[in-house]
Amino acid sequence: MIEQTTQDIQWFQFHLFKDIPNLSHGVFSRIGGASSAPYHTLNTASSIGENLEAVTENRRRVQQILQCKDPLTTIKSEHAKHAYEVTHENRYKTVCPTPQEISFGDILLTVTPGAGLFWSVADCAPIFFYDPAHHALALTHAGWRGTAKGAAIATITEMRSRYSSNINELLVGIGPCIGACCYEVGENVRQEFQRDKLLFETASFTEHFVTDPAGNSHTSLRFDVAQTNKNQLLAMGIPEDHIELSGMCTGCRTDLFYSYRVEKGKTGRFAAAAALRA
Repeated sequence: MIEQTTQDIQWFQFHLFKDIPNLSHGVFSRIGGASSAPYHTLNTASSIGENLEAVTENRRRVQQILQCKDPLTTIKSEHAKHAYEVTHENRYKTVCPTPQEISFGDILLTVTPGAGLFWSVADCAPIFFYDPAHHALALTHAGWRGTAKGAAIATITEMRSRYSSNINELLVGIGPCIGACCYEVGENVRQEFQRDKLLFETASFTEHFVTDPAGNSHTSLRFDVAQTNKNQLLAMGIPEDHIELSGMCTGCRTDLFYSYRVEKGKTGRFAAAAALRA
């Protein structure tokens, strides 16, 4: 990813998308906002007890950097694979540049010029999809539960159905999320993937023998969110050179990103956003 700094805000762009005309996008670090601890400083989530004025200001800064005229649209994540299409009619229209949480789902899609898509995340993977042939955009929220339900696969299916997107032309960027290095999970997580043959075959689990400070040893099951989603995309036929991973673990980089797991829930959410410029 390409690191950017604008007005003290540190943010990142994918090489795949950076030079595409009329497409703006970014994954924003936790640096350069108006929030105080434990949400310092660019928290963009309004549902975790943070001061609403600070959240509104942080979202305004994200919107300004992406040069979006209209407010960004977001929905309430349900850790599944339901899609919500953003159109001229259902975009949030207000002078207050705060995304409206208007529905439930984990997949946002649009072909509407001027529409912006937005997620607030902390360990879950924000996945950007772009179809250059139809100027179609999708932004998917994929934690382990959404990944176990095939949210990335569902996004491809939605884009093919709604916009006639060609798998060979889609470009995909998988943003910062928690890595296997920091993500120990229970056997119940692996069992969720076993419900579907393709999802289980593409799931990236590893086992490590670890010893804690007290000298107790156990086998640690680790899950790789980013690699699993990449494997799903490859299985669907997305060319490997059309997929870009951020290479950044939110658990390792709490200096840059919020991590719900590492910071034990007492933290903010960083922004992932993309827009089709009018």
